[in-house]
Amino acid sequence: MHGFRTLTLTTAMWLTLGAPLAVGAATLNGQVDKVIDGDSLVFTPAGGGKPLEVRLHGIDAPEGCQAGGEASREYLSSFVMGKPAKLETKGRDSYGRTLGLLTVDDMLVNQRMVAEGHAWSLRSKWNQGPYVPQETVAIAFKRGVHAERGAIFPWEFRRQHGPCKAPQAGAGSASAAK
Repeated sequence: MHGFRTLTLTTAMWLTLGAPLAVGAATLNGQVDKVIDGDSLVFTPAGGGKPLEVRLHGIDAPEGCQAGGEASREYLSSFVMGKPAKLETKGRDSYGRTLGLLTVDDMLVNQRMVAEGHAWSLRSKWNQGPYVPQETVAIAFKRGVHAERGAIFPWEFRRQHGPCKAPQAGAGSASAAK
């Protein structure tokens, strides 16, 4: 009987402590009003809700000043800007941006960015990320950033070069700090 109470108490504590993690999850309808770079955008919920700065969950696109960075931003913009979209929130990143899965025209945008070679599956210490099969195909078919040898992971680029510098006023550069 004591073991059963301990198990029940442990389960109740897990459910109680785990509940706040699920509170932040939501599915929102709206549209993309601005593309910041290949994995960040501004999403405005339908009905005039407050615009959200969103980081696409599970991917990492080239930095704006990195080879392929501008092409990645332009590719994302070409099929999401101003279109009806659904955002499934997944929490927040270390910069306070909403992490999310974005769907446009019944297509998971996060997955498409990797499949077309405009982003990498976001790795962690313990796994290769959610879109490794799509990344493998993009590399094999030399899509996007993989068209040239020597594509550098964005996290490696940031480690070697630091963050991109903001464009100089009047310099006409399209690069933006991430």
